[in-house]
Amino acid sequence: MSCAIVKPGSYFKQHGCPNCPFLRINEGRNLFLATSPSFKGSIGLINPGMSWVAKWQRLSGGVPGTYAMIVEGDLGGAFIEKIEQEGCVYFNRAQSFELS
Repeated sequence: MSCAIVKPGSYFKQHGCPNCPFLRINEGRNLFLATSPSFKGSIGLINPGMSWVAKWQRLSGGVPGTYAMIVEGDLGGAFIEKIEQEGCVYFNRAQSFELS
């Protein structure tokens, strides 16, 4: 739910998140607490650092791949705190963003 990358649950379970390894999604119950099977829309990013769509969705720092535009669910406070401790900014992905 943090970075909105779309991967099968089996991928997250085995490898964790390629954008958020510090969340340790592949350990214990973290998979179910930090991911969501429900999303709306998808974006294919080849070069997230150069894409205006990645900028619009605040995905510029991610790896190439498929991303959800909207992710349904709430990320727990402990995960948000961990994201901020890593120096990253947490964006609630429950709605699409507007360019500013």
